[in-house]
Amino acid sequence: MSNETIFVFATIAVAAVLFASNRIRLDIVAILVVLALMLSGVLTPGEALAGFGDPVVLLVAGLLVVGEMLDRTGVAQSIGTWIIRTGGSSETRLLVLIMLAAAALSSVMSSTAVVAIFIPIVFKVVAKTGLEASRMLLPMSFAAMISGMLTLIATTPNLVVSAELKYSGFQQLGFFSFLPIGLVVLVVGIVYMLLIGRRLLPGGQEAPTPDSNRTLQDLKDDFELDHQVRRMRVTAQSPLLGKSIDVSEIKERYNVHALHIETSTIDMPDEAQVESVLLVLGNPADILRFEEEEKLLLLPDSERDRRRMLHEYGAGVVLIHPDCQFIGKSLREMEFRSRYGIHVVGVRRTKKQLADFDNVPLFSGDTLLVAGSWNRIAKLRDEMHDFVLLELPAEFEEVRPAHRRAPIAIGILLGMVLLS
Repeated sequence: MSNETIFVFATIAVAAVLFASNRIRLDIVAILVVLALMLSGVLTPGEALAGFGDPVVLLVAGLLVVGEMLDRTGVAQSIGTWIIRTGGSSETRLLVLIMLAAAALSSVMSSTAVVAIFIPIVFKVVAKTGLEASRMLLPMSFAAMISGMLTLIATTPNLVVSAELKYSGFQQLGFFSFLPIGLVVLVVGIVYMLLIGRRLLPGGQEAPTPDSNRTLQDLKDDFELDHQVRRMRVTAQSPLLGKSIDVSEIKERYNVHALHIETSTIDMPDEAQVESVLLVLGNPADILRFEEEEKLLLLPDSERDRRRMLHEYGAGVVLIHPDCQFIGKSLREMEFRSRYGIHVVGVRRTKKQLADFDNVPLFSGDTLLVAGSWNRIAKLRDEMHDFVLLELPAEFEEVRPAHRRAPIAIGILLGMVLLS
């Protein structure tokens, strides 16, 4: 073997180890491989960058946009609601519906994204029926992987093979070329799960539990919190004048979370000014102490203000992913609020609320109750290698970014399939 061949194999081996370790982001590893091959002279700059203009790469990027569209418009969540309503409490019916829905959705978008979307849906089913979570999650995951054999765009290897056939002078694969085989495999997979697979999984039918369409108050009760959101006006005598939220160390000193500063100017939007308004979250005793010591004016809690705040701010439950890069680090060490722009107001481990959770190292499976703007909370879905957004309260349905555009999203999806 030539030196170049040895170098290529060594690069592939190193990349495989980095991929498996999950210590470095996958996209960064891929770019490092391209750079290594280019700088070593194995590839010319033109050859190294040619892939970024490949139709397959552009198509995959477009499919990611389609997946985000289905998520933001609530189409995926509507499928989950339909499953819960149609499946009832029958494990068999729910298992079939979940596998079929996961496979159908994964046939037109990333299976990884579908699994991330369906995890909260499955947990809603589990909370409603009392079934064991693993008896739904594992079959759903298998169905999402089987979906790679349903359509041309269901998985990247299908697109690569089709492109190579075209480049080699053969007829490229059609959109539904895989469908006959894929349907057979999917049916066999569902039958196997019904007859054999679920017998190998733990748990069984249990007593039903209440519906999981919980409100913000339900989430606070679950984490044993008595927190409330209040608005406080900054007076001319306040020590907070001219200070930002971080500099003031409000959370450290008063155990109160300052969600936002409303100012009348745009010069210093993050600094407290006279007559500016602080939006804070905490228990009544801490808020009262904060008001007295910082010489603030607690504003009346009107229904109009409450609705306006609810339209912008809320809460959600987040699960620490087993491959999260922050496992072993505390919230303070990872600078959670600065990094994601939202606050952690409660942490549960094995169903127990942790005290002084800011300084406790995070473990896989910990659940966090986060508070902040709806947009920033929803963006945690993009951090699928670190977090799983388990639950959003019922109030989120009222402020979904593009819920009314769901028919347009479905029309775009059908148009894409027909044109393909």
